[in-house]
Amino acid sequence: MLSLINESDVMQDVAESIRAHRASLGWRQQDLADCSGVAVATLRRFERTGQIGLQGLSSSS
Repeated sequence: MLSLINESDVMQDVAESIRAHRASLGWRQQDLADCSGVAVATLRRFERTGQIGLQGLSSSS
């Protein structure tokens, strides 16, 4: 049986995977934000919705 997965499903799976990995390290969202240079609000939105723009991933440094 053919199963089609859409982009939204893939992004949500990626977000859940990143959230689980972050949690397994014992990191808070703020810890990941500090380490990565990505705004904590961007990480929160990504983990919640699975949606992020490339501009959201660029660091402000």
